[in-house]
Amino acid sequence: MINEVGTENYEKTKTEMERYWKLPVKNLRTYFEMIDARTAELYHKFQGPNPEGDNLQRQECFILANHFMGEDPVPFHAFISRMLVPVLRVFVAKIIEDMHSTETPLKYIIFNLHDFQISNLLTYLGYWETYGFQKQVSYASSVRFELMRANNKNYFPEDIEDEDDVYNYVPEWFDPTDEYFLRIVYDG
Repeated sequence: MINEVGTENYEKTKTEMERYWKLPVKNLRTYFEMIDARTAELYHKFQGPNPEGDNLQRQECFILANHFMGEDPVPFHAFISRMLVPVLRVFVAKIIEDMHSTETPLKYIIFNLHDFQISNLLTYLGYWETYGFQKQVSYASSVRFELMRANNKNYFPEDIEDEDDVYNYVPEWFDPTDEYFLRIVYDG
């Protein structure tokens, strides 16, 4: 399965990790922990992104995005809802304040999370199914939730174009007749 992401051969990377760490890879968790630790070492060694580390991070991202949800989806949905419900509550309160003419300056919320949470959030939003794993979650990735007011800006979600390094997501349930909509921006 790891080969589906366009990374170097899994067996080759596994052999390299076993040789580097002088330990056998017994299961996916061990493999993940080895590449996670090696990625961090490489990031610090080169003081930033580097090709070997990027390849390992792509594999990490794929593992996180595809192995968190088991046969029972309830824990996955509970995990995601614990992240999203507070954000949505803030935005609902903002909409209510605006409706009562007490506009607040809140425009967006930025999520700076660990790669684990971002990978799973993007799985929930359908990012990986749409775009694949070539733009993996890396250091300093974030997800920004923007509350947009369609009738004030004279544009709708379909008018928003992807920026060079940004993924714009507008939920399928968006109704263009709604006054507000939620735009989700991932800047991996």
